[in-house]
Amino acid sequence: MSRMIAFVAGVRYRHYLHRLESRLIAEGYTVKYFDPESFCRLDSFSAINCVITVHSIDKNLLATLDGLRGKVPTLTLQDGLIEYAHCCLKEGSIHRYRPIATEYLLTFGERPKKIAEMRCETASVVATGSPRFDDYLQYQAGLPDSSLPILVTTANTPWQDKKSRKSFSKMFMQLLGVLNDIGVDFKLRLPDKVKKELLLSSPIAYSRALKSKFAKGLSRTDTSLLDDILSSSAVVTTPSTVALEAMVLERPTSILQPGFYPMYLESAFHLTSKESLHPVLTSLVLRGRDFDDRMDFQKVIKDENVIADGKATERVTNIILQLLQ
Repeated sequence: MSRMIAFVAGVRYRHYLHRLESRLIAEGYTVKYFDPESFCRLDSFSAINCVITVHSIDKNLLATLDGLRGKVPTLTLQDGLIEYAHCCLKEGSIHRYRPIATEYLLTFGERPKKIAEMRCETASVVATGSPRFDDYLQYQAGLPDSSLPILVTTANTPWQDKKSRKSFSKMFMQLLGVLNDIGVDFKLRLPDKVKKELLLSSPIAYSRALKSKFAKGLSRTDTSLLDDILSSSAVVTTPSTVALEAMVLERPTSILQPGFYPMYLESAFHLTSKESLHPVLTSLVLRGRDFDDRMDFQKVIKDENVIADGKATERVTNIILQLLQ
C-alpha cells in the first residue's frame, strides 16, 4: 500500500524541509518532491496520502489543491512573512493568503497566526514554528562580536509599485551613506533586481559605496544566508524573513521601511525616514546607551512572531501523522 507524501515547492525551498523529510521517512513514508507545474500535470493523485506546500499565488496550483480538499490532507507551511504590503498593496501577491487552498496553514508563530486568521476563511491555522528554524538553535550563543561587519540586505523585491521603488532606492543609498559617515564596516547581500535598480537609479553613488573602505564585499544570494548572518554583528534589511532569521540568531536587527503603511513585523531598530538613519544606526552598530532596551524589545518581537525552540519539525510531523490516521 502506498505511503507517499508529496512536497510541492520550488527547488530553492527544499533545504528548508530536510528535517521534516527525514522525520517522515523514519515514520515509514516515502517523500517525493514536485515543482508546482509537474504536480498539476499528474494524471492521478491516488498514490498520494498527503500534500505539503508553501504559500503560493500559482493559479493552477491553487486550483489543483482546492480540488483535492476532502480527498487527501493538504497543508501549507508559512515560508515568507505575512506582511501588510504584500497582502494589501502589492498587486502580484495580494491574494497570497486569501484564499488558502489547503486545509491547514502552519505558521511561524502566534502573531502571524492571528494575522492569517483575519484573512484565511477556509483554512485551519496552527502556530507550529517552522522546520527551517530548527537548525538555528545550535547557533544561539548571545550577542556577537561588535567588531564584525554588519550585513545589509533586502527582500527579493523590496517595493510594491513605482512610487515605493523610487522611495526604496533613495533611502537605501542614504543608508549606505550614513554607514560610511559613521565609519562602520558593512557587507552587502543584494538580489540581482535590487543591484540593477540601484545601478539605474543611483549609478555614481552606488559605485562609490561599493568602493568605500568600509565595504567588505558583495555576497551572492545563492550563497549561504546563514553564513552571512553568523559572520555579522548586526543586520539591516527590508521587511523579509531575513529579519526573523537574524532575530532568532540573536543579531541586532533593523528593518528599513521606505513607505507609509502598517508593519506586521516590527523592529526595535526601525528605519522610517532619512532623519531616523543616523540615530538608529548609531544605536544598532555602535551599541549606544539605549541598545539594551532595544534588544529587550527585539526579544519580545521575536517571541511573538516565531517559535524557535528547535521542536517545530516534531510539531509539524505530529499534525501530519494525526491527519493520516
